[in-house]
Amino acid sequence: MKKYIMTDESGEPLKNEDGSFIYEEMEEKTDIKDEQPIKISNKELEEELIKKLELLESQIEEQSEVIKKLTNVSKPIQKNETLQDTNKKKLNLGLNLKTGKLIIGGK
Repeated sequence: MKKYIMTDESGEPLKNEDGSFIYEEMEEKTDIKDEQPIKISNKELEEELIKKLELLESQIEEQSEVIKKLTNVSKPIQKNETLQDTNKKKLNLGLNLKTGKLIIGGK
């Protein structure tokens, strides 16, 4: 048997009139599942990370190609780089790094 401090619904510990905590004795649960944690080898984690990195690299390459096609320039686009279009309007391009979406705004 193990002693546990009793709590109310909000998680506050219950106390006696003298200010001491109220304890409840309960049996410890022993479950085979609890005793044996799931083991993942470093090799499996490494392979999963490599797959995710390759996917991210391919997405970045695809988005870079889209940016090149949209801007029709040969050099890579820097974040918020200003370009001149044929009507001499400023065209602001950006790449949202969290979502990976292209942001295009004309001024």
